Amino acid sequence: MQSEGLSPDRITYICILKACGDTRARYVEQGKVHEALECFELMRNEGIIADVVIFACILKACGSTQSISMGEEIHAEVRKHGLLGKHIMICNALVDMHAKCGSISPI
Repeated sequence: MQSEGLSPDRITYICILKACGDTRARYVEQGKVHEALECFELMRNEGIIADVVIFACILKACGSTQSISMGEEIHAEVRKHGLLGKHIMICNALVDMHAKCGSISPI
């Protein structure tokens, strides 16, 4: 795309990242976790704000790679955007990410 002189926009990034949650094109589950994280970073650098599906997808990628530091950054972003506790998808993704990273303490 960029080789043709076109720059990705919000829609482009969202479509790419949402592909990780699509049952036909599981970006994260097909071993493309690092590509998903890189794409998310590019999106953030462009100033594009993620939606619920993208946050859940990237949290899944963080759990898959045990990237607790990035997962915690995303957790903070989710909180900053007021999404924490409003969307079960986000809550589940956060619990899953923390569990996979070994950052959940037993009660």
